[in-house]
Amino acid sequence: HSSLARLVSLPFDQIKIDKSFLLGDEKSVLRIVKAITDLCHALGRVVVVEGVETQASWDRLAALGCDLAQGYCVSPPRHPDEIEGLLAELSIPRPPAPGSAASRGIVKPAGPRPALRSG
Repeated sequence: HSSLARLVSLPFDQIKIDKSFLLGDEKSVLRIVKAITDLCHALGRVVVVEGVETQASWDRLAALGCDLAQGYCVSPPRHPDEIEGLLAELSIPRPPAPGSAASRGIVKPAGPRPALRSG
């Protein structure tokens, strides 16, 4: 048994919208994404969308209020050895140590998100 009221008490700072929500009838999909985004923002949460493949898709999702994207639009999969250089290139701080306050979402990165580039 689950309740939407439980969302208020759950310890999370972001929600990820699965790429499966981006498939199917576009009009109904956009309504669902917008509803999820509005609910999450009302709870003070960040919305991440996965499976974003093109700049046009990201532009549409960002217009609905989605905060972050994962997918080929941002970057193809990378080898772990490449990640530190990529973070430095994008001026993104290293991930916090596991178990630290920042790793539990208490500290959020400041500044605007970088513009996405299609490759």
